[in-house]
Amino acid sequence: MATRIYKTKSSISRRLSTLKIRLSASENPSFLVELDDHVFQRDKILDMIAEINATLSVNRPINGIRPVLDTENAKKYLDEVWEERDYLVRFYNNACGSSWNKKWNLKASITTWAGLSFTPGLVRIGDIVVTCNRVKAINLKNCYMHANLANPGTDKDYAGCLPSDIDKLPCLETINLSYNFLNGPLPSGLCKLKKIKTINLEFNQITGNMEALKGLTSLEILSLDHNRLEGEIAVISTLTSLTTCNLHHNKLHGPIPATLAANTKLERFWFYRNYLEWGKEVNARIAKGNWKGREASERPAHLVFDK
Repeated sequence: MATRIYKTKSSISRRLSTLKIRLSASENPSFLVELDDHVFQRDKILDMIAEINATLSVNRPINGIRPVLDTENAKKYLDEVWEERDYLVRFYNNACGSSWNKKWNLKASITTWAGLSFTPGLVRIGDIVVTCNRVKAINLKNCYMHANLANPGTDKDYAGCLPSDIDKLPCLETINLSYNFLNGPLPSGLCKLKKIKTINLEFNQITGNMEALKGLTSLEILSLDHNRLEGEIAVISTLTSLTTCNLHHNKLHGPIPATLAANTKLERFWFYRNYLEWGKEVNARIAKGNWKGREASERPAHLVFDK
């Protein structure tokens, strides 16, 4: 287990400054415990923290760090970190990671895994600050991901797409798995990712509807083109921060809400080669050039995919 403990005020301040946390002299914690990777034994860490905490005085507030003042909450936080790693391992196995052109060593630190970016996770446990890396971005474009046919079973998590509980990555802001061979539905837990800004799953074989995106008010860029999505797109109206949306080359149907045309934030919206319908409000946006509804060579989606 790679764990470092900072004990002096100067060493703690230096380390926290690299994490962009500034503390006054009176706010300094007595110890900073840094978990360098996610391969750890939770009980040993809790024992170590309890031993340190027993020697310290009353708790002092630290700006920017959420309070965790008891053992139960400490366990919960460390469980969150472990579940984050477990989710990525399940995805790696479900999407046949052994065939990727950017393989992960599942026995090594998560920080060595290709395509992942991190943000420091900070938690206050008594008079101790614990830091560890939390996954901020996944960028694995054109990595040869596909279904693990050796484990088809009945579990949809083996469909070759992201497992449904993607909310196990609560710090995730960007996911780019474009140009792969993923299939199955969008993970239902997507709607719980309150920090997500970019979702790029274009050029895969994803099926089902788009309801998993509902309420993602921080989402700015959505690229789901060249998949096999079906159903209506009313959910787009709930994505209030959206600036770019690519839905072309799918099997989507139904009306495009007229209210969507009034969204000035949505600068680019490409939705051709679907079965969508729209009125004059959407036509007005198409006429301005940044929205794209049809091509001269338009073909029905079933002819594009089911040759």
